[in-house]
Amino acid sequence: MLIRKNFFEQELRRLFEAGDIIRQPRFTGRVCVGKISSDLCVRAEFVCSKYAGNYDALQITVINPNGGLVDKIVFFFADLLEEKLPYDFKFPNGKAPYIWVDELMAEWYAVKPTEADYEVIRKAAGDYLSVFGEEECG
Repeated sequence: MLIRKNFFEQELRRLFEAGDIIRQPRFTGRVCVGKISSDLCVRAEFVCSKYAGNYDALQITVINPNGGLVDKIVFFFADLLEEKLPYDFKFPNGKAPYIWVDELMAEWYAVKPTEADYEVIRKAAGDYLSVFGEEECG
């Protein structure tokens, strides 16, 4: 179980550790939590949309600590990222990245995101969360 948590935490840190999208990010297992504004918190986590163990999306939830759920969005990697030829011959056509979990192992399967892919995911998350910033909602 420790391997899974470390992998998910490592990937969330790659996306949000700088603190420019999620302020004061905290990482625990498979979740990143932090602030958007003085009144709103955020939770980011990888989720499965089709098959258990195939994490093909990033879910971001905006929370008001006093009022509960404000909004939630799911960013599917297939929508954000270009399909690429996989490193595995079993997939002759293009494939979108996803995280595959098998017992104690978690890894990107068939296609690994590039640094440019991580930047696309960061930008989508940042654009979405900017709507809830203090300037706009203030």
